[in-house]
Amino acid sequence: MNSAIGIAASTMSSNSLGGFLVAKPSATSSFPKQHPQLTLLCIAVETFEEKVETVEVDICELNIQLDESQMMCAAMTDAVALLPDLREEMDAIRLQLRILQRVVGNGQAFAQEYAPRLKIPEPLTYGGARDAKENVNFLFDMEQYFLAVNIEDEARRVTTAIMYLGGDAKLWWRTKYDDIQANRVQIDTWDLLKETITIQFFPENVEYQARRVLRELKHTRSIRNCENLFRTYAGHICWTSETCLKRTSSSLS
Repeated sequence: MNSAIGIAASTMSSNSLGGFLVAKPSATSSFPKQHPQLTLLCIAVETFEEKVETVEVDICELNIQLDESQMMCAAMTDAVALLPDLREEMDAIRLQLRILQRVVGNGQAFAQEYAPRLKIPEPLTYGGARDAKENVNFLFDMEQYFLAVNIEDEARRVTTAIMYLGGDAKLWWRTKYDDIQANRVQIDTWDLLKETITIQFFPENVEYQARRVLRELKHTRSIRNCENLFRTYAGHICWTSETCLKRTSSSLS
């Protein structure tokens, strides 16, 4: 018994160091054999962590691209929502363009359709009276009418003016129209028509007659009567400053 205890004590003393027991590795220990596997496992873990980091970076980039795609999708949605309004604006612009094209192509006839409905007095019919005042007033009224209804085309001016001829003037124009159709004369502008009407119907010696009336105008009449007569006949005379001064002095003497 005592010998067994002594052997155990000696064995414990030989296996102790500083009061601690040191266990000797057994021959059957597997740790040295598992160490290479642990190294491989660590390497695999590090590789996996790198892949995880790469995947995280890719996910961040995908999130950024997703945000950009969502923003683009929202912008496209807003643009699609604006399409009806843009179509309406384009239709309105096309309509205005067609109106302008028709106005340019067809002249005032189409413009009057869209212009305010203004009642413009028409010129009085000229019957061919050989009266200087009536003749001049007719030509003046026609020119004002052309301006009011915006008739700029010369052919339309001629056509419009002859519609206001009546009586002897209408008969005269029928003869002129036959000459035009036979290419014997040409009256295709307003100035030519105005000149032709003046030559045909303006009274002869009108300036002489006007001067004679004004010479006989004395201050025995009322001022208003003298003024009316002067306005009536003074327009038929080519006045100079010297003539005006002499006429005024003699009339008021």
